[in-house]
Amino acid sequence: MSAPEPKEAVTRPSLTRRLSLPGPVAALIGALAALILFGIANDVFELLGDEASPERGGFLANVDVICAAGALCLVVALTAVLMRQFNRLRALSRELIREQDRLRIVAELGSDWFWETDAEDRFTVMSGSHPVEVGLRPSEQLIGKSRRDLLREGPLLGDAEDESWRRHFADVAARRPIRNFVYSTKAKSGEVVSVSISGAPMFDEKGVFLGYRGIASDVTASNRAERELREAKDVAEAANRAKSEFLANMSHELRTPLNAIIGFSDMMGSELFGRLGHGKYLEYARDIHTSGSHLLALINDVLDMSKIEAGRMELDEGIVNLGSVVEACLAMVEWRATQAGVGHGERPRFTVPNIVGDERAIRQVMLNLLTNAVKFTPRGGHVTVSGGVDAGGDVVVTIADTGVGIAPDVLQRLFAPFQQGAAGFARRQEGTGLGLAISRNLMRLHGGELEIRSEPGEGTVATARFPASRVVSLPLDKIS
Repeated sequence: MSAPEPKEAVTRPSLTRRLSLPGPVAALIGALAALILFGIANDVFELLGDEASPERGGFLANVDVICAAGALCLVVALTAVLMRQFNRLRALSRELIREQDRLRIVAELGSDWFWETDAEDRFTVMSGSHPVEVGLRPSEQLIGKSRRDLLREGPLLGDAEDESWRRHFADVAARRPIRNFVYSTKAKSGEVVSVSISGAPMFDEKGVFLGYRGIASDVTASNRAERELREAKDVAEAANRAKSEFLANMSHELRTPLNAIIGFSDMMGSELFGRLGHGKYLEYARDIHTSGSHLLALINDVLDMSKIEAGRMELDEGIVNLGSVVEACLAMVEWRATQAGVGHGERPRFTVPNIVGDERAIRQVMLNLLTNAVKFTPRGGHVTVSGGVDAGGDVVVTIADTGVGIAPDVLQRLFAPFQQGAAGFARRQEGTGLGLAISRNLMRLHGGELEIRSEPGEGTVATARFPASRVVSLPLDKIS
C-alpha cells in the first residue's frame, strides 16, 4: 500500500545525513589512503624480487618513509574527523536531552497526553499519568496492548462492532489520519469519561508503515457543558413558547370585555338613546372610547407578536392590489400628518404589479411604516412614498421621511420586540415598540424582507420588499 502524502504522515529523519563527512575532509582521507596503498604495492614488488630494478630507484627507494608519513597524517586526520564528529554527537545528544525534557514537562503539565502505536496498532508509548486519571491502566500496563484489546478486556466501553469503532478501525487499516475520534471509558470513580484522540500515521524513508503517533484529551467536561447548554436552550425555548401561548390566551380574554367597553362608550358618546344630561358625561364617554381603542391596539400588537413567536401566525392569502392598499393606508394617516404639520405631497398612483399575499397583514405593515414616519418627523418635515419593481423582479415599496433619524446602536436592535426608534423623542410618542418587529416577521412570512436605513438628523428610509415569486399579472381592473 502506498504511503499518504507527506503532510498527512510522520517520517523519521536519518542520522547518517546529519553525520556525513565534509567534502574536503573526505578528499584528504582518500588521497592519504591512495598513498598508503601505493606503499603497500611497493612492498609487494620487493617481495617478488624487483627491488634491484634500476628503474625503480630514486623516489621509490624512499617509499617507506613517505608511506609512514602518510600513515601518520592519516591517523591525525582521522583523529580530527572523529573528534569533530564526537563533538557534533555530544551537541546533538544535549539538544535531544533538552527536547526530551521540554516534551516531558509539556506532557506532565498539559491536559493532553501523547501516545504511539506500532504497525499492529499496539501501544508503544503512553505519556504522563493522565490515562490513569481517566480510567485507563498505568502506562506500563498499556504497552503492547491495542485498543481492540482494551475494548475486549476493559476499561474502554463499547463494542468493536459499533459503527463508530468500525469507522475508526477502517481509518487505521487505510492508514488515514485520526481526527477527534471520541470514545468512552470508565474512571476509577465509576464515572463514564469521554476521551478524544487524534493522530497521524508514521512512515519510514522507504514508505513502510510504522504505526501512529497522536494525542488524547479528556473531553468529559466540555461534552457535559455542551449537553447542559442544549438542555438549557430547550428549557428556555419551551418557556418562551409557554409565555407566548399565555399572552395569546390572555389577549383573547382581554379583548372580549374591552370590545364591550369600546362599543358601549361609543353608543354613549353618540347619545344613541338620548342625551346623557351633564356635558361631563359625554366627555368621559369619549375619553373611555379613546383609551379603550388605544388599549385594544396594544393588545392586538401583543397578540400578533405572541402568535408569531409561538409559530401560530398563518397567512390568509389571496390576490392583493398592493397600490390600492398603500393608498388606503395613506388616507388613514393623512389626518394625523396634517395635525402634526408633516407634508406628504400628492397621493401617488401606484403602478406596481399585484401580488399574492395576506391583505390584512400587508395593510398592517404599510400602516406601521407610515405611522412611524409621521410620528418621528417634526413639524415642517416630509414623508415620501414610492414603489416599483427592481432589476431582480422584486416588488419594492419605499417610505422615506425627513425625521429625527435613528442612532447606529439603536438601529442594530431596532427589530427586537419593545424597541423604540428615537431615544428621547420616542418617549414622547405612544406605542409598545412592537410595530417593526411584527412588520418584519409578517414580511418574512411572505418570503420578503423589511429593511431600515437611517442616520441621526437625516431621516429614515424603510423598504418593504416582496419576492418576484409572489407577482401576478392580472390587470388592475380585475382586482377587487
